[in-house]
Amino acid sequence: MKIRKSRVIGGNTVVVHCDERFAPQADSLLEVWAGLEGKGKGVAGGVSLRFGPAFFVLRQVGTELVVHQPDVQKDPANDLTDDVSSSLWAIAAQMQVGRTVGALGKGLDFRQKIVIPKDRMRERRLYVRNDGPPAELDSGWSVGTLDGPEPTAGDFTAVPIYDLFRLRPSLIPLLGLPVGYLAVVDGDELSSIANEKDEEVWSSHSGIRQS
Repeated sequence: MKIRKSRVIGGNTVVVHCDERFAPQADSLLEVWAGLEGKGKGVAGGVSLRFGPAFFVLRQVGTELVVHQPDVQKDPANDLTDDVSSSLWAIAAQMQVGRTVGALGKGLDFRQKIVIPKDRMRERRLYVRNDGPPAELDSGWSVGTLDGPEPTAGDFTAVPIYDLFRLRPSLIPLLGLPVGYLAVVDGDELSSIANEKDEEVWSSHSGIRQS
């Protein structure tokens, strides 16, 4: 169910719309907005911020300031939506993966680019590898195939990470892992995670962190 969370910040009512599952993340997001009060442009229409890897912007809607995010089901570079559930889901999912393996990367921005095999993103088994650290528009992340013919250099392209919400959302939670980590998905399920030493730290066979 979709819910509305709000907070009065600097005399403005700031509103977040999201799925009820992400109420704690919505409260945290409002807390971040509150931290902007009295700084720079303050809390006003058109003001944007990054919360974790996700980008948010305030839009004036009537007498309220409503938090928007890039619309990942349309054109994230140009379209916004007032339902920020997908961004809050991604933040929560990345934190969960990080807690599972005891490691979390830094500096990721969903507007940065990731290298993908452009015509093979629907293959059942794929891996993601963090060759970072992120720099400007380069996230340091890439997607590779595990089955079928080896792709050539011409088979790859770089797209904004926001495109993965549409192309392969099951990869999004893994992009919070640190530099050197590699994770494998099988369909929509996580199969395994290896650290920068190529040691398996999580497997779907055990479901727990390996010692």
